[in-house]
Amino acid sequence: MALPQVHVNECPLSSCVFTVAEAGELQDWHFDGNDFIVTLMLEDSPKGGHFEFATGLRRPNREDDFESISQVIAGKYADVNRPDIRPGTLTLFKGKYSLHRASAVEGEGRRVMAVLSYETTPGRIGGNEYLKLFYGRGLV
Repeated sequence: MALPQVHVNECPLSSCVFTVAEAGELQDWHFDGNDFIVTLMLEDSPKGGHFEFATGLRRPNREDDFESISQVIAGKYADVNRPDIRPGTLTLFKGKYSLHRASAVEGEGRRVMAVLSYETTPGRIGGNEYLKLFYGRGLV
C-alpha cells in the first residue's frame, strides 16, 4: 500500500462490517469514503456476487474521470477487473480511488464478507450524512 502508517477507522458503525447478500442482492458501483479496506471472503455464492473494479478513474488532487465512470456504470467500459475471490481470500483494496461493486447474487446461496476500514489519519470516522446513507443512521 506504500503508506507510512495506518490506523483503524474508529467509527462504531463502519470500522468492521459484515455484508450478507442473497439472491438478487448486490452492492452497486461506488467509491469508498475511507482510505482503504481489508476484506475477507467468508462465504461465496454459487453464482453471481462477483467483486468487480476499475482503477484510474479517480486520483488524488485531480477531477474524477466522469466519462469513464459513466461507461463503467452502463456496462460499456472494457477495463473492469474481476479477480477470483474465494472463501478465505484476504484482500487489501484502495476503494477510495477504485470504482467497485459486488454484482447481484444469483440463485441459491449467499455471499458473506467481512469488511474492515482503515485510515491514514488517526481518529477518523464517517460523517453523519455518509453514515445515514450507508447504515440508515448517524452517530448523533
